[in-house]
Amino acid sequence: ETVFPMSGDAGQITSWSDCSRGLKVRPKTGSAVIFYSLLPDGQQSGGLDESSFHGSCDVTSGVKWAANYWISLKNVHPLQP
Repeated sequence: ETVFPMSGDAGQITSWSDCSRGLKVRPKTGSAVIFYSLLPDGQQSGGLDESSFHGSCDVTSGVKWAANYWISLKNVHPLQP
């Protein structure tokens, strides 16, 4: 499972694989987990959405595969002169 420990729980994180809190997404063959890491006003402030911080629960059977595809939004973090 992929866990978002701060989703709905603003308490301090002690473990990124703490599967007892927050939102848990169970794996499903042929599916993917896609999420934004910026606040809705990210175009102006570039603020991180802390509820997007995520970790991984222990694999109890089978094999877990992961792949990252990073997408950059133009003008979110403009270059400083």
